[in-house]
Amino acid sequence: MTIHTITAIYNHPKAAKAYANCYCYDEPQFDLVAEPLVHDATEAIISSLCLSGKFKSDTIPTKIKLHFTDDADEADEFLEDDVVVELEYLEQENDFSMYDFTVISPEYAAVNAALAGHYVLFPAVPLCPHLMDYFEEPPRSLFVRIEPL
Repeated sequence: MTIHTITAIYNHPKAAKAYANCYCYDEPQFDLVAEPLVHDATEAIISSLCLSGKFKSDTIPTKIKLHFTDDADEADEFLEDDVVVELEYLEQENDFSMYDFTVISPEYAAVNAALAGHYVLFPAVPLCPHLMDYFEEPPRSLFVRIEPL
């Protein structure tokens, strides 16, 4: 198992217009340029950062790193004050693997997310087929550390 890392850019200059206001990433290893994380995934990232207090202005972080693994033991390497979400597999929908997301760290962000969940319906997070670039099949759980740059 391993921890994978991608760097994503909000409003990537090479992204298709349909993916305005989304995070997109380049992955030269797989010949990907401006691969979108789509709107619901971007919303989950931004919500998690807001709930953690990692950005307090009305300006969304332009660049982030996402560190992800399907191994809970490896996820233990993430620090207590890191923004970490757990994605739990729901179903396949067209070409996308759909995941429920839960903020699990830092603790106060997890509490904030649980409280918000009583009032706000967070969307399922669609992960595109390029997830299979990193895993043989859709993982049952993914642990994602979100790092604003």
